[in-house]
Amino acid sequence: MTYAVTSQATQCARFSVAPMMGWTKGSSLLFKINNLIEIRFKSSCESHTAKAKHAADFDGLLCGISRLLFAFVVSFANAVSAEEARTHIFTSTDYFERYIRNGEWEIEVSDTRVDYTCITCGGGLVARLEVIAPYNLGNFPSRQERYLAERRQLCFELTSNRLGRCVDTQRASVRPALRGFQSETELGAIREIEIVFFYHDPYWPGPELLRTTITISEGATLPRKSVDRFMWDMARLTLFW
Repeated sequence: MTYAVTSQATQCARFSVAPMMGWTKGSSLLFKINNLIEIRFKSSCESHTAKAKHAADFDGLLCGISRLLFAFVVSFANAVSAEEARTHIFTSTDYFERYIRNGEWEIEVSDTRVDYTCITCGGGLVARLEVIAPYNLGNFPSRQERYLAERRQLCFELTSNRLGRCVDTQRASVRPALRGFQSETELGAIREIEIVFFYHDPYWPGPELLRTTITISEGATLPRKSVDRFMWDMARLTLFW
């Protein structure tokens, strides 16, 4: 079994900056600290006499430098977390490490997706969990309506070109807050299961479509409860797991 992580430079950035930010609203904490510093220096400046004007000016300079340093740290940390390390909050967990140890899946990780290859399924079986962002409304009243319209178009093209057929689309959820759809498609001898959830956290850039596509070749057997497990893998990219 092999386990590969792409972009070593990105991985280093994740481990150096992410712990400091706590992978929560770290920027909010830093701004609060900055505000406390600013209040402290303002109070200090107001309490100085005319004879201490130079010292007050120096305090003001320190205050300005502190603000610039905090702004730099916040901007850099948010850029790393929002653009380069989307999957890290899942792949850095003990839960994910158990995948590596159980010997059932070969896994490759990149910044916005996780690729699984089953090595005990008796045939070709692969899955891809990916984050598609931004996934906006487009010309539709909701992102759910957009997805269903795109799904109908795909089904029409498969049927008209005699490439396959759509079997079913039904609602899916993990906890009441994380909702989406589960669809199944037949492409000749290949069966495909697609799971999608709609998610929007202001910490990340724009609304997201979390999607897992499971491709099962003829002769392969999907391990028991794999669909549920992939749903929970997707949930671990959100606040709802």
